Amino acid sequence: MIGILWRWCRFPENSQLFRVCPCRLEVSRRFCTPPFFKAQIAPNVSITPRKNPRPSTSAQKIRERISDYMRKYASPEANAKLAPLREAVKEYGDIVKKLKVFLFSDNKNRVYLLWQKNNFQESNSPKEQLDRAISELKNRKKLLEETEVALAPHEASFDRAKLDDLLKRRFFFEPSFAIYGPQTGLYDFGPMGAALKANLVQEWRKHFILEDQMLEVDCSCLTPEPVLKASGHLERFSDWMVKDVKSGDCFRADHLIKNSIEKLLADKKTSADLKSELQEVLARLEGFNDKDMKEVIAKYQFKSPITGNDVSEPVAFNLMFPTQIGPNGEEKAFLRPETAQGIFVNFKRLLEFNQSKLPFAAAQIGLGFRNEISPRQGLIRVREFTMCEIEYFVDPKDKSHPKFKKIARYPLTLFPAFSQSNGQPASEWRIGDAVAQGVVNSEALAYYLVRCQQFLVKVGVDPRRLRFRQHLPNEMAHYAQDCWDAEILTSYGWGECVGNADRACYDLRQHYKATGVKLIAEKPLPTPKSVEVIEAKRNMGIIGSQFKEHAKKIQDALRKLTPEQLIEVETELAANKLYNLKINDEMFPLTDTMITTKKYSKAVHVEEIEPSVIEPSYGIGRIMNAVLEHAFREREGDESRCFLALPPLIAPIKCSVLTITKNPMFESIVGLVEEELKKYEISYKVDETSTSLGKRYARTDEIGIPFGVTIDFESEQKPHTVTLSWINQTEKIDISTEPADATAMRILNSLSLFKYKPPTDIEQLEEWRAGLVEGTKRSIYPVLYYIFSNVESLKERAYLAKFLVKVEVPSDVHDMDTAQLQNEVADLMEKFKAIHSQVVNVRSDMVLLNDIRQDLTAMEHEEEILGRKIERAQRKVHNLPQLQRYMALADELRRQKDRLSELNMQKGEQRNGVIHAEQKLQRLKAQLADVRAAGDNIDPSELIAQLQDEIATNNYLLNNKLSKEIELKRKTVRELSQVSDMSAIDNNDILKLQQQIDEKNALIQTMEQERDKSEEGFEENFSIFRHQAAAVERKKNAAAQRLQDARQELAIIEAEVEAKKDDLRNKTGGEVLSAVQFRRYVDNLRARTSEYKKKRAEMEEIQTEKGVLMRTLELLNARFQQLKDNIVGFKK
Repeated sequence: MIGILWRWCRFPENSQLFRVCPCRLEVSRRFCTPPFFKAQIAPNVSITPRKNPRPSTSAQKIRERISDYMRKYASPEANAKLAPLREAVKEYGDIVKKLKVFLFSDNKNRVYLLWQKNNFQESNSPKEQLDRAISELKNRKKLLEETEVALAPHEASFDRAKLDDLLKRRFFFEPSFAIYGPQTGLYDFGPMGAALKANLVQEWRKHFILEDQMLEVDCSCLTPEPVLKASGHLERFSDWMVKDVKSGDCFRADHLIKNSIEKLLADKKTSADLKSELQEVLARLEGFNDKDMKEVIAKYQFKSPITGNDVSEPVAFNLMFPTQIGPNGEEKAFLRPETAQGIFVNFKRLLEFNQSKLPFAAAQIGLGFRNEISPRQGLIRVREFTMCEIEYFVDPKDKSHPKFKKIARYPLTLFPAFSQSNGQPASEWRIGDAVAQGVVNSEALAYYLVRCQQFLVKVGVDPRRLRFRQHLPNEMAHYAQDCWDAEILTSYGWGECVGNADRACYDLRQHYKATGVKLIAEKPLPTPKSVEVIEAKRNMGIIGSQFKEHAKKIQDALRKLTPEQLIEVETELAANKLYNLKINDEMFPLTDTMITTKKYSKAVHVEEIEPSVIEPSYGIGRIMNAVLEHAFREREGDESRCFLALPPLIAPIKCSVLTITKNPMFESIVGLVEEELKKYEISYKVDETSTSLGKRYARTDEIGIPFGVTIDFESEQKPHTVTLSWINQTEKIDISTEPADATAMRILNSLSLFKYKPPTDIEQLEEWRAGLVEGTKRSIYPVLYYIFSNVESLKERAYLAKFLVKVEVPSDVHDMDTAQLQNEVADLMEKFKAIHSQVVNVRSDMVLLNDIRQDLTAMEHEEEILGRKIERAQRKVHNLPQLQRYMALADELRRQKDRLSELNMQKGEQRNGVIHAEQKLQRLKAQLADVRAAGDNIDPSELIAQLQDEIATNNYLLNNKLSKEIELKRKTVRELSQVSDMSAIDNNDILKLQQQIDEKNALIQTMEQERDKSEEGFEENFSIFRHQAAAVERKKNAAAQRLQDARQELAIIEAEVEAKKDDLRNKTGGEVLSAVQFRRYVDNLRARTSEYKKKRAEMEEIQTEKGVLMRTLELLNARFQQLKDNIVGFKK
């Protein structure tokens, strides 16, 4: 039993095997790992998941909730079915309105014409027609409501109040400091909430950090002001805020507009034209600035939702919490609004830890703080929250991902920017197609979108209520290249829970500009290259004597100057011998004696890269809220019994241990169960109270405990038995103990069906059997690997076994009918074997045919590629000058190579001829020696007989073969005569030719190398000549173009100078400034403008503080007056 629970809690995706496999007994036994409890399912027990609860259609409030849900979030298919019914209701609604106008209007004649114009029946009175129209309208409304209820998913009837009540009663989370009056936007997590949050974070760490080998860091929550100033948070991390002009209550402007519009859209009195206009405003709200929001608030007269008073104009409100470091308060700081900056400032250390290799990912889990204007919606918008962020650093020129091929076919529901602009709904895309079509800008970003969906679904988010929405151009950050929000549909609507952004290299570049520390990576170059370097030389002696205490500040600023800024310094010094250095709104004039610049070239062996960053950012609180909503259920037939169907993976408590009654006899069994649960680190809760078992089950269901173990009176009997139940099922499973040997034999019998071969060695076999019983990885994993590797063959064996396994008939029931039936079954089995063999042969033929088709397709594809290459080569050489000359040279070179080949062949033939002649000479010498030896010792009559035989043989050769040999010799003579006409070729000539060929080859290789260095992509032999001509032509054309552009630019500048001179001659009473004087004048104006902005900001803060103090004074006066009244009353 504990093994089942352990596997369900750790690997919930595998639990599906238990429910869908027809052989429930064997599969359940496979997962029964520990020795104490083993699952045994009775054959007559049927386990089926509970149906999704359907809402009660009798409650009008639920009907209205469903109708509102279907109007906002219904699928396109449901909307298509509901559209004609809604149109029918609207039609009769208009008729009823017109009839009511006719009946209750004072101007009967005018309305009567309208009544006739609309073809109302004159036979009946308007009152009768009104009654009939109202009756028909009610019928159509009823049909629409029933259809909406039938099409609505179960979440449409979700009751937020019930979930809030459950979370409050079971202390999942509670507003902080509640006994002092709760603070909005701050929450304390109770035992269940803290455990749920911890499980979510731990699963996030496993899913991302462990899976992709990320570098985890834990940085400070306290962030100095310069860090956030460099990142842009100090200037731009703000929301638009409006205030109640009387009470001073603050509201976020876009939320005020959104909530006010939703109220108007829900109001039946709102006209259709106004609704259409408001929906358009709502669609564009994300991109509104302060002016747009001011116009909308004024146009539609939106008021404070609390008091109904007017609201002020939108003003920017920075969302960061300010603080100070140290006792003197001089160093300002903020609580971090995001965890990412801690990763960015540690980039160099992380890169060094990763052996200076890109890409790599860093991750951080921690708190973030945002001073929200109006926190609301529970955990959706709070002031302190847990974030999990990833920063994936990648080469900006190569944003591929090594694991992208594994997820390229994964489907996601995407809501691209063009679909939002065109009013189209979100649609399903394969992520590979989305990247190929440019919807998602890189493989790296697409990979993290898929990983995001996998994580959210794993922890309990309904995939039907999950989508990825792309940021519109007007809401995307100026530095971002692409942004996708993972939005989850809850009772509050579609809400962002995860942000996935391609931040380019903005953050690292900003911190480099602020500190002068290069946050870059280096990539080795295949060959070194020369670059121009500019450096600044500082004369600190003169700078120190001139600027005294500011010298160190000037030195640091000069050290941080970028190459572009140094070029500007060089230009200013060359023109005016003076450069104005600006540091924090202060100007320091530096002369050419204080600073000089130096340019020089140096060879670099590495390329500096500013990495781009892909950032997925997860809000744990928002994900928790969505998971709790999606897990909320009501028992069918008992809506008062609510429970949380949390995935076992993240459930705060995995298992409850209940006794059927409070009885001391159960304590020993409870203790044994507890020990087993502790052994496998399964969290549990024991409830031995005297409350009824049903109420105790209800309590455990409410806190989302997925499994329950019940101990009853049968548990005392041996073998001990307990009952295992699952929260999503009404049936229960009996669990009993079993000896280890029996368990091992049962598992071995099951594996024999799969033809799995256990270890043959006795010691290994014993260890393996023990491992099967205990559920160790070394024993279980090879078995699973064998089964999963042979799934297809096992499927075929199971299929054949279904029809070919003979059924054993008991001996006591044998009769004629049974025997005849057995014979018929045997015949059918033989026919099945034959048919199956034919099917296998046909399938093999089909496979061969498919292979041929694939080969043909590949050949056609190859032919097409070759055709394109030929066309590309022809285009390359089409306009090449002196093409014919180069072709002639190439042909000549080819002919020389062919001639050399022929000469080598002739040389080989001559050498072979000499060898054959020498061999023939040796044979003749041997024959002559034999004849002489024979003549010395042979009888004359025998010698005459031999000679006669030889003469006969020679006559035969002369008559039959000599003519053919003569013809061959004549042919050889002709060939030799042709060769003799040529000049004689000896070894020296061949060596000379070989040397010339080698020189030509060396020259060709040299020219090819030169060509490859300047231009790649040409594969023809004559490209070396074309390269030289093309290079000269390009240089000539480029020089001519630059000369022409320079002349045109000079003419334009001269004309502008003359025009400026004429303009200055015509003006009187004004002072003409030089370039340096004008720059100083502009810098002074900027400094004054900054000072004015600073003073204005301080004035606004003082006025705000004044308003708060005045409000406090009013409250204190009222309190004081109340106390005075109380004192007077006491005296009386």
